[in-house]
Amino acid sequence: MTRFALFLPLLTALLLSACGSPGGYRGGAPAPVEQPAGQPPGGAETRPYQPPALPETTRGEPNRAVQSLMRRARDLVAAGDLSGAAANLERALRIAPYDARLWNQLAHVRESQHQYGLAADLAEKSNTLASTDASLKRDNWLLIARVRRAVGDDAGARAAESQAERLR
Repeated sequence: MTRFALFLPLLTALLLSACGSPGGYRGGAPAPVEQPAGQPPGGAETRPYQPPALPETTRGEPNRAVQSLMRRARDLVAAGDLSGAAANLERALRIAPYDARLWNQLAHVRESQHQYGLAADLAEKSNTLASTDASLKRDNWLLIARVRRAVGDDAGARAAESQAERLR
């Protein structure tokens, strides 16, 4: 036999002995972990999901780009170009997506285009963002009532009118 053949079992035994822990495994339960106060047993604290708060709608005047787009949209409505007006309002909404007045104006344009479902959805979005602006909310509810009546939903129209009346 070669020296290597004699040395190999000795080297293997030495390496395997280094893998063991002193004293070896004794079994039993793992050491207890202290639980921080206020946390449920089992680890991480869990909380119910809460969506992020929406920013307040702008109280003052919108920025100049939005004002310009709103003016252009009004001019296009007056000229009968409802598609152009909608495009300008949609562009303004990309700049100021939380402006409830823009959603309301776009809802009116969509109503004029006889896109009643979309108009109602846009008015509801405006109501969501309007927070404390009762006159804007009232206008949205009246628009919703008109489009519901236009599609034959008289009960829905009366319900929307009732909401508008509460905001008077």
